[in-house]
Amino acid sequence: DDLKLRASVGQTGNAQIGNSEYLALYGMTNIDLGNGLTSQVYPSQIANNDLGWEKNTQYNIGLDVSLLNGKLTFTADAYVKNTNDVLLPIPSTASTGISGNSIQNAGQVRNKGFEFAVNYRGSIKDKFTYYIGANIAADKNEVTKITLGGQNLMISGYSAHGAGGRGINMFAEGHSMSYFNLIETDGLFRSAEEIANYKNKDGELIQPGAQVGDIRYKDWNGDGKINTDDQHDVGSPFPDFTFGVRLGGEWNNFDFNLFFDGMVGNKIYNYPRYRLESGNFNGNMSTVLANSWRPDNQNTDIPRFSKTDGADNKWAYSDRWLENGSYMRLKTLDVGYTLPKNLTKKVKLENVRIYTSMENLFTLTKYSGYTPDLGESTVAGVDYNVFSRGIDQGRYPLPRTISFGIQVNL
Repeated sequence: DDLKLRASVGQTGNAQIGNSEYLALYGMTNIDLGNGLTSQVYPSQIANNDLGWEKNTQYNIGLDVSLLNGKLTFTADAYVKNTNDVLLPIPSTASTGISGNSIQNAGQVRNKGFEFAVNYRGSIKDKFTYYIGANIAADKNEVTKITLGGQNLMISGYSAHGAGGRGINMFAEGHSMSYFNLIETDGLFRSAEEIANYKNKDGELIQPGAQVGDIRYKDWNGDGKINTDDQHDVGSPFPDFTFGVRLGGEWNNFDFNLFFDGMVGNKIYNYPRYRLESGNFNGNMSTVLANSWRPDNQNTDIPRFSKTDGADNKWAYSDRWLENGSYMRLKTLDVGYTLPKNLTKKVKLENVRIYTSMENLFTLTKYSGYTPDLGESTVAGVDYNVFSRGIDQGRYPLPRTISFGIQVNL
C-alpha cells in the first residue's frame, strides 16, 4: 500500500497564435483609377511593439493512494491556473482604415478545478478477472480583469455571419470565457390578451409588433423594449464537469473492454437550426417547421412561421438556438476470444486472438445536431479558437466504426 502527496507550480506560454502578429504588414491590390489597373500598397496590420507573451501560471496539489495490495488506487488533483496577458483578436478602430482584427494582450483569466480518478482490479474464483475505473474532472474559468480599453470592454466573438447582434459569445470581466450573449425567450404568446398585457411601466407594449404564436422575449434590462441591449449571459460552452468510465474483464479465453465518456452542463449554439428554421434564408428548410404554430396547430412550442411580416422569431441572437450540450457516449468496445493453447501449438503459433473493435457506437444526448462533441475549431467563423467553443456550424460527426481482426504471435 502507498500514499503520496504532490505539489507543483509551473509557467507556460501560448503557441496558438500566428506569426508576425507584432509587425506592421502591408498588402497589395489593383485599383482602376481611370487609366487602367494600378498596383497599390496598403497597410493590412498595425505594428504592436507592446505585444507580449501570454503567461499561464498553474498551482497544483495532488494525492495518490494505493490500497489492498495495489488492487484499489485513487488519484486526486486540485489546481488553480492564472493566465495573464491573455492574447485575443481585437477589432481595429475605424480611424485606422484597417479592417479585421489584431492580436493583443487583453486581460486575465483564472481557471480552478479538480480531477479525480479511481481504479479497481479484482477476480471471482480465479476464473473471472475484471477491472473498473472512473474519472471525473471539473473546471471553472472566469475573466478576472480586462487590461485593454478599460474594465467595461466586452470583446465579441462569433457573429453568426453578421447576424449576431452584439455578439453570440463574448469575453467580459466577471464571466466565463466565450459565454453565450443572447436574448432569453419566454415561450410563445398564446393569445392577443397576453400580448396586450405584456407592458412596460409606462403602459406601452413591450413587443408591439407581436402576433399570436410569436416568441415572447424577456426584457432583461427593464427598459420596456426588446433589442440587443437585452443580450446577456445565458450559459457557457464549457461543461460543469467531464467524466469517463472504463470496464473490462477476462473469462474462459474471452475478453472485453469498454469505455464511456461524456460531459455535463455545457451549452451549444446550433447555427444549422438557425439556417433551416428561422426563415431568413431561401432554399431548404427543416421539416420541424411543419409543426409551427397555426390557428389549427396551437399545441406546439415552434413559433409562427412567416417570411413576409418581419417577425422577431427570426433573430439569430436569441437563446432559441441554444441547446443543452450534455452527452454520454460509448466511445470504444472491444470483444475478443483467444484460441486455446492446445490448438495453436498444433500449427506452431504462440497465440491467436480473434476480435472485433467498435468505436462511437451510440451517444445519449438531448442535443438535436449531428454531434455534441465539438471541442474547438478553426473553421467556425471566428478569429480565435476559444470563441468556437460550443459553436456548431454543421460540424461533421465522429464516424461509427466496426472492425474485425486476428492477432497472431509466432
